[in-house]
Amino acid sequence: MKMWKRITDGLLVVFLLLAAAIAVPQVFGIRVYTVLSPSMAPEIPVGSAVYVKKEAFEKIRPGDIITCRPDMGDIYITHRVSEKDEAGRTLVTKGDANETPDGRRVREEELMGVVRLSVPYLGYAAMLFSGMGEKLLLAGVFLWLLLIKMILSNVLKMRKEGVTIS
Repeated sequence: MKMWKRITDGLLVVFLLLAAAIAVPQVFGIRVYTVLSPSMAPEIPVGSAVYVKKEAFEKIRPGDIITCRPDMGDIYITHRVSEKDEAGRTLVTKGDANETPDGRRVREEELMGVVRLSVPYLGYAAMLFSGMGEKLLLAGVFLWLLLIKMILSNVLKMRKEGVTIS
């Protein structure tokens, strides 16, 4: 019984740490994206979570790793800036693992921000928190874990006090 209590305690701690690692940065204007391709390997491997802070176009420099949203579509790309055109307000980007620069320039309005941190494999957990359905499912799992923890704590307490359940 104590083993199950430890397991539920451990799962709750892991769950809360993952949720905090994904949600807390958003309070400070930092967005979390998941890297789905190997184009930035080995520096940013597939499955990494990248923490992106909005930055003014003027502050972007070659060598910065940025996240952009081409044509303001559903796809986000995280690549390194190789050139900056101040006049045209565009950036040339290239994935570290790619041999050639990207085929199109990133316009200022497509720039989501600069990568401030990347954490390998955390992106897989971040995907669990991406949609409303997933968030509701995780909230339900969290509540079940709390309920199990409360029941186990009460059963252990009753056993310790010598109370039997008939």
